[in-house]
Formats: sequence, C-alpha cells, structure tokens
Amino acid sequence: IYEGFKNVFPEKYFHTVFLIDKTLIPKSNNFQEFIDNSDLIVICGSPIFYKDCYKMKWQNQILEYSKSTGKQVLLFAVGSNFKCSIDGAIYLPDFRSDKKYIDFVMKYREVLYGDFIVRDRYAVDFLKECSITNVYQTVCPSFFAGEIDFSRKERDLIFIIWGSAFWNCDIPKQKILSISKDVYNSLSSKFPDKRCLWVCHDLNSYKELLEHFNKKDILFSNNYIDFLKYYSRCFFGFSVKVHGSML
Repeated sequence: IYEGFKNVFPEKYFHTVFLIDKTLIPKSNNFQEFIDNSDLIVICGSPIFYKDCYKMKWQNQILEYSKSTGKQVLLFAVGSNFKCSIDGAIYLPDFRSDKKYIDFVMKYREVLYGDFIVRDRYAVDFLKECSITNVYQTVCPSFFAGEIDFSRKERDLIFIIWGSAFWNCDIPKQKILSISKDVYNSLSSKFPDKRCLWVCHDLNSYKELLEHFNKKDILFSNNYIDFLKYYSRCFFGFSVKVHGSML
C-alpha cells in the first residue's frame, strides 16, 4: 500500500513522509511525535469501516489526537470489511439500533481533509447510509506499487493469488480454495501458452498450498519487493486478497 501511495503521490510533493504501523498506535505514544511534525495525517488503503469499527483503539486515538491538535486527516482509498455470506451478500450494520456508527463517521467528518475517498462500493453504501454525500470511489493504492512497464510484451504468467486468512467472512475457506482451483484449471486450459502459478505472501498460506500443489507451481515470499519483477510479466490474475492484487 505504501509503495502504491508513493507512486500516486511522488516524494517531490512532500518534504518528509512518516510511515506509522496502525497496529502499534495503541501500544505507544511515539506516533504523536511524528504527527506533531507533520502537516497532514493520511490513512491509506486500510479497511476502517466494519462491525464494531467504532471500538478500534487505533482509529479512536488518531481521531482524538487529530481533533485536539487541529491536524486534518486525508482518507485515501480506505475500505470496508463487513460480514459477508456464502452467496456474496454483504451485511451493513443496523444504524437504527446502534447510532455509534453514525457518530463514528461524524468524528471523521470533523477532521477530514477533502472528501471521503474509499476503495469499494460497500464503503460507499455505508457512508451514504450515514448521510455522507461527498464520497468518491477509487482503487486500492496497492495496484500502483512498483514501476511496471505496461509496454512490456513478454507477459507469460497467470497468477492465482491466495491467502488463507479471511476476516469477517462466513464462507468456508475450503470452498474458496475449491473455487480458486477451478479458476486455475480453467485458465490453464484456456491459455496453454502461459504458465499458471499460485502466489502467496505469508507462510501459513504457503504451507496450506503445499498440501495441494507442487512446490514449483507456487511463488512465495513475505517481501512484496520480490514479486514486482514477476508481476511485470503477468498476463492475467485472479485474487482472493485485495492487497495481494497489486499487479
């Protein structure tokens, strides 16, 4: 996400960019020092709207600190992660029974720089339910990671991008894997001149794939930089993960 953000907003527009891991915010006050020396807080590419999102400590700390210091927050391609069913239906929260969601969104509106810029239509629906009209949809910044040469003619790889962790989802993991296998077989048959590979970015996903596929058909690394040279050869990709899709 960060690499994509840097390509969308080149460094020449900034004096310094501080990268803060959101998971560390509730554990340390060090982030305040970085924000004190910044002109703008950017929350980029992360899901921030989901069940009980108003309880998340890192978001509340950023909102409280932003309001108390007058630092504005740019929401750039943030997303949602609401519960979904096996048939693909998305369950938005019941705003009538729990007003905390609307209050939470209004806290963002108070400190917002510009508009609500989100990466998925469910986030758009959620915000409109909260009576927010200045909302725009774009793609996740991870799609812009890496300096890809789009004129490259050698595109000989097809990727099935896999991840074994599915948050806030009732669809059985084996069902998702079965669908992915069908896609793999279909693409392999349709494009015999291309090589079809499984791609994963974490060790658990890699171990899981090894139970079903040959090691030579799996591309694995936990360092995204390793993938960029392969992604420049990608002809087509099917992904079950948003950030893994930075083709």
